[in-house]
Amino acid sequence: MAIPLAIAIAGTAISAWSKIQQGKAQASAFGQAADAKRRQADSIMKRFDLNAEFTRMEGKAFKGKQMAALAQSNVDIGSGFGLSAMEDTAAKIQRKIDIAEIEAMANRDATLMAADLDDQSAKAAERSGELGAVSSVAQGFMGSF
Repeated sequence: MAIPLAIAIAGTAISAWSKIQQGKAQASAFGQAADAKRRQADSIMKRFDLNAEFTRMEGKAFKGKQMAALAQSNVDIGSGFGLSAMEDTAAKIQRKIDIAEIEAMANRDATLMAADLDDQSAKAAERSGELGAVSSVAQGFMGSF
């Protein structure tokens, strides 16, 4: 009678250990996914910063060409139409950057929210493994009677 009981206890212990390990593996996978998403969110904003700087440089070059064209046409760039055209160009460049920043921040925030969900899933997976182990022990205990 002792040998079947020992086998049942060993089987129960192995099953419980397996459930815990399974929960830990799933939690680790979710944790790694969350970390990757946080790195992706950081990358989104770094790309925005680079693109914004490039847009500013393009805008300066365009404004320089615009100023040269206006000056070549004998338009006073310090007042009236010339000044208005230059201000309009600057505003359009800034608006383009602002829109890109809003889009980048929305993408970053969505990615961070997905990372938070992965963190919650990791906790749930670990808890599930623990509860599965408790269930295995309870089933093993009940099955031995």
